Amino acid sequence: MNLFFLITNINFHKYLDLKEFVDVFKINKKLNELNNFKYDYTWKYYCDLKFNSKFWDDAIKLNKSDYLGSWKYEYIRITDFENKLKNNGLTKWNIDNYYNWWNICKRIKKVK
Repeated sequence: MNLFFLITNINFHKYLDLKEFVDVFKINKKLNELNNFKYDYTWKYYCDLKFNSKFWDDAIKLNKSDYLGSWKYEYIRITDFENKLKNNGLTKWNIDNYYNWWNICKRIKKVK
């Protein structure tokens, strides 16, 4: 069974939150393999679905020191951030919000 084919055709992310999504991988031995680092490309696929590959390339370039080294961890981080926004009654950020934030951070670094 090709795990990437399975994951790309089911699109779990549309129906499950992050915890449920990870729990699905624990259901059986084959799906649990997706938590291994060698299958990190499946998490990249979900990152690209969430925004787009250009966004992620820019994010890594602009935030090299903050890169977690795994698409799975990047996906979890951004999902956690969105949950914090939601829990505080704020709206979910779109791509433009992230670019604006990175520009503000870049200006602040220049001032220091």
